[in-house]
Amino acid sequence: MTYCFILLIMAQSCHWDFDRRLVVRPFPQPVGDAEPDRQHWAELRGELARLAGIVVFVGGAKIESGGLVSATGVFEERALADGRGAFLLPVGATGGAASVIANELLTSALPSAGSNARRPTDDELRILSDASATPDQLADAVLKIIKRIAR
Repeated sequence: MTYCFILLIMAQSCHWDFDRRLVVRPFPQPVGDAEPDRQHWAELRGELARLAGIVVFVGGAKIESGGLVSATGVFEERALADGRGAFLLPVGATGGAASVIANELLTSALPSAGSNARRPTDDELRILSDASATPDQLADAVLKIIKRIAR
């Protein structure tokens, strides 16, 4: 099953401001046997962490040695975002690194309420990690969390 989330957050003025509200960066993949440009990837991750207020982790898996494993780059992105004080919002039900991050945040010491919230509450993390939830239910949960912390 493939999940695709697009979060559109309206500015207080009720005008869409995509440049300030949604940032997406492609990570160029090597062609053939070429090596990936890891320096470029590190720069992209740094830029995303610098701009992030809320980081939504969806999936984050790759094929390695013929099997599916959590993508190490997503853990790098989590560390950078965490270091910048971003709100970490893993959708664990999508698997991969998002699932690992959700499990790590569950019962962690990072605040989950108030103006210093850095993660969803334990109840919210359990909802986001429910593999039987539909994409609509997961998207609704993500939006409710964003609305809660954006106040």
